[in-house]
Amino acid sequence: MMIPNWLRSITFCALACTCVTLRAQTLEISKNNIYSHLSEVGERVMLEAARRAGITLHITPMPLARSIVLANDGATDGELVRIADVAAQYPNLMRVPTPIAFTTVGVYGYPEHIVGKSEADLRSMTAGISRGALIFRKSTQGMAVSEGQTFEAVFEMLRNRRFDIAILEYGGAELVLRQQNRVDEFMRWPYYWAAEPLYFVLNKKWESLVAPLDKALQAMKSEGLIDKYAQETLARNNVKPLKMR
Repeated sequence: MMIPNWLRSITFCALACTCVTLRAQTLEISKNNIYSHLSEVGERVMLEAARRAGITLHITPMPLARSIVLANDGATDGELVRIADVAAQYPNLMRVPTPIAFTTVGVYGYPEHIVGKSEADLRSMTAGISRGALIFRKSTQGMAVSEGQTFEAVFEMLRNRRFDIAILEYGGAELVLRQQNRVDEFMRWPYYWAAEPLYFVLNKKWESLVAPLDKALQAMKSEGLIDKYAQETLARNNVKPLKMR
């Protein structure tokens, strides 16, 4: 049976509109409402990856404890950056496989607790960490640990000798010390204490978008663009990298 030209035209337009709709998909994504260089890196990376995949991201700051629940419930479409262990705790979330940043942990203290000390030496000391971040708890297992509500609170406790060392996310801790004009107050152990990859996380209703986003991220990784964004952000915040062990 011959299909009339007018019907062909309508069918073609309908398919074209469907493709445009898919290509113009807008996702509601949350990020940390407290400034973090990790969120800055993740946002640059994912905006470029989404552009390459034909997806628009609308990124909204909100408290992390709330944002992951909303993403899991489907009220939002995903989160900008999370470590794999956290994402795995929520059944409706899935991560795009290629990491978009790395969270790194540093050790701070006065000279008697830092100079010439090995990891074993540090693990025998009392430590302060910030509440709420899983990587701090994981990397201090077996240690005598006290928690502070914020990085600022942990540094104040360290000043008051409540513990020997502070173990904190490195870029964020450096930013706090610069804001307080106390960059030289504490020594840094010269090595990263811990490091973990961070991932872009989507609600499983968007499973079909994982492959195109990951393809874009893989290309950006091969181009060195993800690492370039990370190094540029550290340099802009005047943060010198530590050594890898």
